[in-house]
Amino acid sequence: MNRFTQNVFRFLVVLNTAVLAATFGTFWQIDRSQDFRRTMHKRFPYMLEAYYKYQEAGGYYGIREKDQMEWFSRKD
Repeated sequence: MNRFTQNVFRFLVVLNTAVLAATFGTFWQIDRSQDFRRTMHKRFPYMLEAYYKYQEAGGYYGIREKDQMEWFSRKD
């Protein structure tokens, strides 16, 4: 491979790793923090919906209901 091809390949590997790390970090934060889930609900509801569906597919039910009960009981 020539130098340009190697540089492009390295760039793509680094970019892919960065995207993977950001995705994992966002999932971890959504999974751990109800306040962050509320923020995601306001800004990116489709991402939170995907999180709920992923959890329900894994057998974890009731997260959506707990969040909604907590959010509707607050007075912001």
